[in-house]
Amino acid sequence: MTFLKRIAAGVTALTTALVLASCKDTTYVFTSGDEKVNAGIYIEYLESQMYYQMLMLSYSGVEDDYLNQEVDDGVKLSKYVEDYAYEQAKEYLAIEKQFDELGLEISEEDTESINSDVSDLWTQNGDYYEYIGISKDSYKKVQLNEKKRDLIFAAYYDVGGLEEVTDEALADYVNENY
Repeated sequence: MTFLKRIAAGVTALTTALVLASCKDTTYVFTSGDEKVNAGIYIEYLESQMYYQMLMLSYSGVEDDYLNQEVDDGVKLSKYVEDYAYEQAKEYLAIEKQFDELGLEISEEDTESINSDVSDLWTQNGDYYEYIGISKDSYKKVQLNEKKRDLIFAAYYDVGGLEEVTDEALADYVNENY
């Protein structure tokens, strides 16, 4: 348990440092038309990647000085995580726009499932998320955005989709490449 507490403390400290270093306006990180990525969404992308990378570093024997560790072709962890969050925030906006353009909707069942999952997580870890600057609403928006990504993919590639991929095409691909 001590190991996980050290990781959690490290993630909190590093996320806070990265957010303070990279966000001038704490209200919105990105805007595109009417769509906005608020600071909480951006922090969620920072936090999730930072936690994952620190966990991987810890498993490989690194115990401290995480920010200066190289994680991707000579890129330091701090820069890698910041770039990741930036790309995720841009993708968030693209998904929101594409979802609206395609006229898609999230089902009531999926919305209820997401609400339940967020509520359960908040019961267990809400204090931690709020401490590092992620509101329940921001976390829910990230989860809804992930569902929208899935629905966009299905709208393009499922049966009857805009660029439908047939079972035959999938079988041919597998046979040719594996």
